[in-house]
Amino acid sequence: MALTRFLVELYVKDSDAATHASSQAHESMASSDMRFHWSIYVPEDETSLLLLEAHCAEDVLDALEGSGLMLDRICATAAPETGGDALSRAARAAAAPPQEGPTAP
Repeated sequence: MALTRFLVELYVKDSDAATHASSQAHESMASSDMRFHWSIYVPEDETSLLLLEAHCAEDVLDALEGSGLMLDRICATAAPETGGDALSRAARAAAAPPQEGPTAP
């Protein structure tokens, strides 16, 4: 059975809580076939977003709530059908050194 990507939203009060939530999520998935991809903290919204892969949303819910995290929302995400992972392409482009070439006057 293929893994599905899920975006998980958690309420967190500050960046320390976001870091703790990310660590808890990563640790809760270490002994399973779920995968933790990344997390981001949005201070203005007091929200932490986690991108994970699992067989189903229930697996995510069980793992994260079992580690003491209270989820606000879980959504399955859609990946492009062709052309690879858009997020990976964007990350590679951002990390690439600037290209030499003509400059605008």
